[in-house]
Amino acid sequence: MPQGQLLTKFLSGIQHSPQNHICIAHTIEAELEDGKLKVFPLCGTRNYSRGVGKYFRYIVHVDVRNKKHTFGSATTYLLNISTGSRTNVKVEDMKPEEVSLKPFFDIQKKSATAISLKSKE
Repeated sequence: MPQGQLLTKFLSGIQHSPQNHICIAHTIEAELEDGKLKVFPLCGTRNYSRGVGKYFRYIVHVDVRNKKHTFGSATTYLLNISTGSRTNVKVEDMKPEEVSLKPFFDIQKKSATAISLKSKE
């Protein structure tokens, strides 16, 4: 079975599962159609990684900048990083000492799926 088909089958299973899942991934830069680079969760090939966000309700990006952890989940967090929240939870608005994934699970009574990205830097 080709890698893309296997990943699609696995991620579809997570997407339709009644449980909550948190997936952690490294990141990869991929070129968009307009030639700009954007950071995506690494899952399979570079091209497959560009579309992996569709399987999740939330994409949270975690990074270290200026010796501090930074977090983002809104689609407007950083335009060159793939993030998103289908329920408008914004971890970037939380105080650093209060950052938690709990709000993502509190909002959704049924399955809530999140992906956390971690830079390789």
